[in-house]
Amino acid sequence: MQTKLPHYTLPAFPLLALLVARRFESLRFARALPIAATAVYLAIALLLSPFLARFFPSYNLAGASRPDLKPEMEFGAVDFTEPSLVWYFRDKVRGFMTPLKRKDANEFMGRGGSRFIVLPTASVAEIFPNIDPSWRSYHTKRI
Repeated sequence: MQTKLPHYTLPAFPLLALLVARRFESLRFARALPIAATAVYLAIALLLSPFLARFFPSYNLAGASRPDLKPEMEFGAVDFTEPSLVWYFRDKVRGFMTPLKRKDANEFMGRGGSRFIVLPTASVAEIFPNIDPSWRSYHTKRI
């Protein structure tokens, strides 16, 4: 962890929850509050999440490259290791994502078999100065 602050404050949450519950227990809507909160969270998760997915670069890359993805492919990532990358590619590719350093990207792509790599567009010319003409590339922007 970058900081130990959550470890210091986390043990206080159960007590704070009890104190807040005690405060709301006398209100007439106290029994409806957990049900309403659960309904709001479910609505957000089920309705808002699919709408927001299109703003993730991983979602756009997975959608654009879907016709070229095969289950046996390996995939790696350089300077982009968001969990959404795995979520959106795992439904078409069985292999796990390999986090790579810039110096290892050429060796990864040079191995036998089908594979792909996700990296920032600005890094492509630096990492792959002589791109194989048979490679396909897809681009997206962060919004």
